[in-house]
Amino acid sequence: MKTLWLLSHLRDSPGNRIVLDAAKKRAYRTLLVDPARLNLMIRTKEGGLSLVPDPSLGDGPPDAVLTRLGSSAPIAAMDTLRQLQLMDIPCVNRPTSVRRCRDKVTCFQLLANHNIPMPTTALLGPDFPSDRIAELIPGPPWIVKFPLSTQGTGVILAESLRSLRSIRDAVAGYEHRLLLQQFVTEAAGTDVRVFVIDGKAVAAMRRQASRDEFRSNIHRGGQGTVVELTDELRTVAERSVEILDLQIAGVDLLLGPDGPLLIEVNSSPGLENIQTVTQTPIADRILDLIEAKAGWSR
Repeated sequence: MKTLWLLSHLRDSPGNRIVLDAAKKRAYRTLLVDPARLNLMIRTKEGGLSLVPDPSLGDGPPDAVLTRLGSSAPIAAMDTLRQLQLMDIPCVNRPTSVRRCRDKVTCFQLLANHNIPMPTTALLGPDFPSDRIAELIPGPPWIVKFPLSTQGTGVILAESLRSLRSIRDAVAGYEHRLLLQQFVTEAAGTDVRVFVIDGKAVAAMRRQASRDEFRSNIHRGGQGTVVELTDELRTVAERSVEILDLQIAGVDLLLGPDGPLLIEVNSSPGLENIQTVTQTPIADRILDLIEAKAGWSR
């Protein structure tokens, strides 16, 4: 029997549970595997790369891997994913693509270089003079982000120059650089999540922040509703995913006055809300993709 590993450090993730439930109807075994648990053998010549046998995971390595590793995944997770790919095991998503999304700076640089529309963004060090910030990006307010963050964590609304200085000073001792981003007034508290599988946008959901919150993430109390998947939304989402070489992604967009603006690409997007809101069988489509990439016939 073929074996699929759902590679994730988040044992209680609702999205993981949805995938596991959908996989019960398939003719293969699916295991939720914490990548930090795995032990790796790194040898040259005849030994090659392998996994240290683990009886709880069955005989040998998996036949395919579905990765659900967000920004909170430990470095060990990326080491494991890279080794699995080097062992010629089909991995969705691939380690290089996951790494690009984990680092917002890398992600924004690649997308901006291909003219993907996004809010004006600057990467600023702790010594940058705050009185010059408004010359770069209109404000206040501004959106402040840490390069590694997810689900709205590490995202701050600086409503004045004074609060921006306080944020900068608070992280200065950690030698952090900050991403400063234009606040799009027309989209305040609202964004659109587009789910892309195998290069095609399959579902879209509008996310509205709760009354006392500026972040629209569902994990932050935001509410999701169906939104029309327009040609503009589809084009920006699909092109962004193509540039980052992702096979599965959630693309977050603001509806600006001149069209959609990209604010984030997530290589491990949540499933539970968008699948329920849009009534799209996203987990089944993901498993269809895995089977196609692995060459399994149904």
